[in-house]
Amino acid sequence: MLETKHEQSLTQRVLINLGCGQTRPVGWINTDSSLNSLLQSFPLIQRVLRNNSNAIVYASNNARYMNLNNPWKFASESVDVVYASHVFEHLSLSSACLLGRKRFVFLSLEV
Repeated sequence: MLETKHEQSLTQRVLINLGCGQTRPVGWINTDSSLNSLLQSFPLIQRVLRNNSNAIVYASNNARYMNLNNPWKFASESVDVVYASHVFEHLSLSSACLLGRKRFVFLSLEV
């Protein structure tokens, strides 16, 4: 299958979606600090929870757990886009300032 020009440009760029929740676009590194995102890396545990509780089941599992207060696992100037919709209102003032500083360390300087 041929990729569109837009899809080709997405595959060549590093796109990070912080605090993705249920919005997990293909081609992005989708991160969230929810317990559900953490449990996605353990399919057996997630299956047990899904069968025995009212756990939220997401349509896709392309998200990884990432606590924004911890060091990010990206090289300096290696990220093209940092997207954070509805994230800052969940952070303390000091965490929000830290996030603001970190994004400049990881963003690529190339246009």
